[in-house]
Amino acid sequence: MGLDAVQRPAPGFRAGDAGRGALLGTLFAVEFLGLFVALDHTTVSRASVIFYSMPVWTAIAAHWLLPGERLTLPRLVGLALAFIGVAWAIFDRSGRGAGASLIGDLAALVGALGWMGVTLVARLTPVSRQTAEMQMLWQVSVSAPLLLALSPLFGPLVRDVTLTTAGLMLFQIVVVVAGVFSSGSACSGVTRQARSQASVFSRRSSAWRSAGCGSARQSRRACSRNSRSSPPGSCSSTGTELRAALAMRT
Repeated sequence: MGLDAVQRPAPGFRAGDAGRGALLGTLFAVEFLGLFVALDHTTVSRASVIFYSMPVWTAIAAHWLLPGERLTLPRLVGLALAFIGVAWAIFDRSGRGAGASLIGDLAALVGALGWMGVTLVARLTPVSRQTAEMQMLWQVSVSAPLLLALSPLFGPLVRDVTLTTAGLMLFQIVVVVAGVFSSGSACSGVTRQARSQASVFSRRSSAWRSAGCGSARQSRRACSRNSRSSPPGSCSSTGTELRAALAMRT
């Protein structure tokens, strides 16, 4: 249990993580602010393509910031193709259709970069030592008041409420956010149980080895005392049997 407490701390606020958690939540707010503005000013298809270009920017940044994430030739070819596609989606105005605009496309790009920032902060800072549910708590608790404070600048606070939008909001709250906490706690419990079982097995193995070695020492001493009256080879055969029994136990 002590090992588990060191390697996977229980969710909780720690003063040393306040600044990094606030940064994580702010980037999370930038991500969704960019996405919401994009959906107001461009088409859903264009916003989706540009917003989900996040892996492209993350791979480029990781090449310089994360060890072991170097860009190989196949990766560079894939990134180049993805980058061309994103640039084409942004600057091609021929078939933009009703409701599409460069402002909306750029807002989707800002959202993608905010998403990239969330990923890098979670990897590069000590926030990475926090549990997944604690990282999600930082993102939600910081971004929610920020987005609520900024929402009057982008239209009515509440608009177009339908059963579909209410259901999607409920899904976001119950499944996406709360599900992270419950699944993280469940995984933590499984990890603790597995480590506890391994610890018990280790203690039993140590006890068996100690008992086996003690029995072997006692047998050797007995053989030494009775060596004159024992048949030749009896002590060596006894030692072989003890070693075989000890091997079967461990």
